[in-house]
Amino acid sequence: MWRTDFERLGLTAADLRDGVEIVAAGGCDYYVGGPTASPRFTFRVRDLRLAGEGDLLARLDRLRRQLGEEGLFEPQKQLSRPRLPRSIGVVTSEGGAARSDFLAALERRAWRGRIVWAYAPVQDRRAAGAIGLAIRELAAVASVEAIVVTRGGGSIADLWAFCDETLCRTVAMLPVPLISAVGHEVDRTLIDDVAAVCCSTPTHAAEAVVPVDCAAARRTLARRQPRSVARARGGARSRPAPRGAHARRASRWRVTGGTCTRRLASCGRPRGAGSSAGPTSNSGWRPR
Repeated sequence: MWRTDFERLGLTAADLRDGVEIVAAGGCDYYVGGPTASPRFTFRVRDLRLAGEGDLLARLDRLRRQLGEEGLFEPQKQLSRPRLPRSIGVVTSEGGAARSDFLAALERRAWRGRIVWAYAPVQDRRAAGAIGLAIRELAAVASVEAIVVTRGGGSIADLWAFCDETLCRTVAMLPVPLISAVGHEVDRTLIDDVAAVCCSTPTHAAEAVVPVDCAAARRTLARRQPRSVARARGGARSRPAPRGAHARRASRWRVTGGTCTRRLASCGRPRGAGSSAGPTSNSGWRPR
């Protein structure tokens, strides 16, 4: 293989370490020989790529560099996430262990919100399109404040749906924060890079989407409430009684409704007086 052809592929010497399977494409080259040279048969390589998992990792690395150069890793991370969401959207498989692990973690945090499920295949060749559709439908629900995408671990081939370029571009442009929990600690898919938060397990995802331990918060409020009520009652008892003119003004208006009405009526215009009667006379009223 000519060096110029090799450099065009973007591969490095580390990619071609011992034991790596490759797929080579090219053609035969035959030299018939001459008076001073022997015939020679060679296979000239014009294209080279890694096979199996190595090929997928190389493709993943190239796509990760491309999306990073386009700045698609930042939009989700700039979205604000609710500290205590009331409604969460979840994309996962209906019968997977990730679903039960996520629910168990939310139950331990005593969260009492609403979950909107969007079940989708998470492994076959149709998975990427189905996951993208589920994410878009959840983002269209006005009440959903955060989205979680989760599944269990596996090989890079099993998780390849979460490295789909179209899916990752969809996630990057979402107006709703998305939390990714795909695979285990050692797995790293492309959706983890574009998501707002990358979690290692479904349990970790539940703790990230609901950062507040609701049970502990309720216990704290229960302890503080009696003290708050006691301080309020103590402040009311310690308020000083009115003195001087304030006390006399207060006692003056401690009258029954009927008495107060009669006193105010006697200060007004005499009954039956017309508009030409002139100023109101107070001659019929004497202070008590």
